[in-house]
Amino acid sequence: MLTDKKIQSLKPRDKDYKVFDGEGLFLLVKTSGAKYWRFKYRVESRTDGEVVARVEKLLALGTYPEVSLPVAREKKIDARRLLAQGIDPVTDAKAKAEALRPAPAPVLVRQVAEEWFALRSMSWSASHKDKNRSRLDRHVLPRWGTMPAAEVRFRHLLDGLVEIQARGTLETAHRVAQMLDGIFRLAIKKELAVRNPADGITRELTPWRGEHYPVLREFKDIGELLRRIDAYKGSPEVWNALRIAPYVFVRPGELRKARKDEFNLEDATWVIPAARMKNRLPHLVPLVPQVVALLREVMRFNEGGELLFPGRTSRRPQPISENTLGVALRGMGYTGETFVPHSFRATASTALNEAGWNRDWVERQLSHVEKNKVRAAYNLAEWRVPRTKMMLAWAEALDLARAGKAVQAPAVLHRRRVEAEFQIAAPELDVA
Repeated sequence: MLTDKKIQSLKPRDKDYKVFDGEGLFLLVKTSGAKYWRFKYRVESRTDGEVVARVEKLLALGTYPEVSLPVAREKKIDARRLLAQGIDPVTDAKAKAEALRPAPAPVLVRQVAEEWFALRSMSWSASHKDKNRSRLDRHVLPRWGTMPAAEVRFRHLLDGLVEIQARGTLETAHRVAQMLDGIFRLAIKKELAVRNPADGITRELTPWRGEHYPVLREFKDIGELLRRIDAYKGSPEVWNALRIAPYVFVRPGELRKARKDEFNLEDATWVIPAARMKNRLPHLVPLVPQVVALLREVMRFNEGGELLFPGRTSRRPQPISENTLGVALRGMGYTGETFVPHSFRATASTALNEAGWNRDWVERQLSHVEKNKVRAAYNLAEWRVPRTKMMLAWAEALDLARAGKAVQAPAVLHRRRVEAEFQIAAPELDVA
């Protein structure tokens, strides 16, 4: 049997060695000089209820002198008592350690959302990535980010989506719902949740018609909109963006993020870089005199920065936010069902097509060009001359509508179309 004096006299050797105390208890002396208490025992291995072998196992009891000889013997006795009860001491020790181990922190929606965004955004354009990042930061993370992903339920999500919808941003509600569906699909894939609480949730929202935005078909209604914009009392940046929007046919994001160096006011052109375009192709926008005059005014007002419409809530230079234009329109009395920022281009497209303008000119002005990598050439200024004539006609119709001459607006749109199409002057042509 061992004594403290004998244990203290044990010196390291070239190889590890054992010194037994009795009844399976021994001290393992390592080459480093460290001394480990071990208890050796055997348990029965069974197959179909029959003993087929006795397997030798070792139970670690600690190190000497942290665990003294008397304590090591007490631990041995406890282990033998378990064996007498048919309990494996190693299995028992692992179970007790597992019970004491703190439960892992739950994985939050925010963590899954960030991973989902990192994975999905690799294939997105810069503008699409920015738009979805804004939705994530404005709607998903503040509302659900700190909730454990496994504990989110359908009702949690629906309550938040209904609030978004109630603010008049129906498209945003549907887009966020789609985002949540993707996030929880990833959570299930990673075994962080057992069900997708966003599954089928869009069926509980007011139906949204995708890219079919509401339009104003009557020029008297267009004139009323323009007069309400002129009377807007909000921030100058929002007011200027709303004044320019009816004339340029661009998407709201392309307008909001406009930079001064993209404009050539002498040449009356605006070239939007490919990184900001949905089809990843640069887009040339001919500018009518009304817009050139507005841009000169805007640039004089905002001489310091590079952004044409800088926001005011961020320390870093950022454009006005995604929802700013929509909020302004709602303040003028327009809901998501009557007129939204995308409706500026939808209204122009509808009116021009109904007036018979060349569909290719309209589609090119809307930047509806398929990205075909095998195409021999891409002409940035394709149909620039007839497109400019078309935009001049549209601007003239807008000004007539604003002045309360809505009946004359479609007439001038038709006349200018005939002039552009057939290269003739038709000032007296009555096509109203």
